[in-house]
Amino acid sequence: MKKSLMAMLMVGSLISVGVAAEEYSPFAGVEFGSEKASVDWSLYGTHVGTTDRERVWGLKGGFYDSNTRVYAGFHYVDADEGDTKERWYDLTANLEATTEPYTLMGRIAASGFVGAHLGAIQIRAENSTVGYDEKGTDFVYGIQAGVNILFGRHFNMEVGARKSWSALEMDVDGVKFKLDHYYNLYAGVNYYF
Repeated sequence: MKKSLMAMLMVGSLISVGVAAEEYSPFAGVEFGSEKASVDWSLYGTHVGTTDRERVWGLKGGFYDSNTRVYAGFHYVDADEGDTKERWYDLTANLEATTEPYTLMGRIAASGFVGAHLGAIQIRAENSTVGYDEKGTDFVYGIQAGVNILFGRHFNMEVGARKSWSALEMDVDGVKFKLDHYYNLYAGVNYYF
């Protein structure tokens, strides 16, 4: 039931992005960054560890006008810490409001943005010491903000921060994995068609 509800929400969000796209122009982008998560591993009630900062990369594609961006985003995190491995994927529908561009030095324009996202996250968590290997899926939602630096009509560099919350929890045979929230800092490049 939970997965069906998530799928319906994601489809509904992406359809609304598509409906809104009739008035917008398309864009696509790639981003790289660093992520810090509030993850708790416990073994039979005893705290085992938390995840530290990891690398993240992402892809995005959607539509924009002078004040708004609506897009789908995909992010991947590969976290390895000794005998613990985590693979994270999230797929989100994003809505952002952008400011009017401010021209720097007469040729480079910059604009700020703030936004929100809603989607799904899937995590595969493994711990070789205790023989744990599970996969879980849950909702994810959050906020983001940053700056776009425009280089001509088609390219921009984006620098931003994103914070996401989830209630993903897996508990198998006394081994518990719980994700509360995560945030990342990233830089990316977008192409505006």
